[in-house]
Amino acid sequence: TLQDVLNIIGKPSPALVQHWCGQLAWGLRDLYAAGWSNYDLKPANIFVDWNFDVSIGDQGMADRYWAKGKGFKGTPGFAAPEMYTGWYDSKADVANLAAVFYYIATRKVRGFSYSLGMHGMID
Repeated sequence: TLQDVLNIIGKPSPALVQHWCGQLAWGLRDLYAAGWSNYDLKPANIFVDWNFDVSIGDQGMADRYWAKGKGFKGTPGFAAPEMYTGWYDSKADVANLAAVFYYIATRKVRGFSYSLGMHGMID
């Protein structure tokens, strides 16, 4: 998984970060085109092949992209802020993806602060 690769190589080069982020964005687009949302994008659910290409895997929490979610789905630190409210839709995957991009580039997980509100992301 991407998590395993990052644990081995540490901080990836800017070129590799750009490569992975581009492939993940296209992967999410393809998932949406097929009518699905993932709802649990995180490095442990992203697969890396021998060419260092990535793909989105583990669709265990996936749902049709037009479905409205109720209750928490995802992984703390990578879940979109609206996931914590229990009411979300497929747009939550975009915030999940941004959290993954942030983690790939910095190796930090962002947390959500209820006291700071929906836009209050903290390290």
